[in-house]
Amino acid sequence: MIIGEAGGAEEDNQGIQFCGRWGQYLERMLRKYGIDMRQDCWLTNSLACRPAENRTPTSDEIDFCRPNVINAVRALEPEKILLFGGSAVESLIGWLWKEDVGNITRWVGWRIPCQRLNCWLMPTYHPAYC
Repeated sequence: MIIGEAGGAEEDNQGIQFCGRWGQYLERMLRKYGIDMRQDCWLTNSLACRPAENRTPTSDEIDFCRPNVINAVRALEPEKILLFGGSAVESLIGWLWKEDVGNITRWVGWRIPCQRLNCWLMPTYHPAYC
């Protein structure tokens, strides 16, 4: 499963997740490792809709949309979850640990065994950062 920040303008226009510039970049990067993002992964975002002016989501917005993320994870039961960006980390790890998760750099590179969801959490930077 891949959890991103929120859809962008292109995602809103086409109604397809991760189809914009950074989603295409991510798709190319994953393909280099033999992963077909559209066939091998479930895709979702920490926010159900794009924030005004494509700004970074607020903690309140992430909290409000968190049930969508949790319900998707529980329903799909992924073995691994890639968390792209601070909003995705705050959405899932913030729910699991109930504390301020801090900056994304605190989490990048970790492979976290999550017994509560029976999967691995793998936080990394938002594709735009790359």
